[in-house]
Amino acid sequence: MSRVSPRCRSSLAASWLSPTRLTAGFTVWTSTQVPFAVRAAIAAALSLAEEQVRVIAPDVGGGFGAKGHVYPEDVLIPAGRARGSADR
Repeated sequence: MSRVSPRCRSSLAASWLSPTRLTAGFTVWTSTQVPFAVRAAIAAALSLAEEQVRVIAPDVGGGFGAKGHVYPEDVLIPAGRARGSADR
């Protein structure tokens, strides 16, 4: 029996669009195949309207299902940025 184990890493960067924060919105760049699910999760966690969250997912190639989920770090990193924490 063979098993498929993708070795792709995920990455994420997040930034407020303006110093006034909640008035402009939030942009997240992430290597996901489900950007709308990530946007909904971030908006819910930060009490923002989905329209205030922009998720940019560049071409990530084949994820073999591993990039088809919302992971904790997809929400925790933007939440840290919202609090002013370092994103490393």
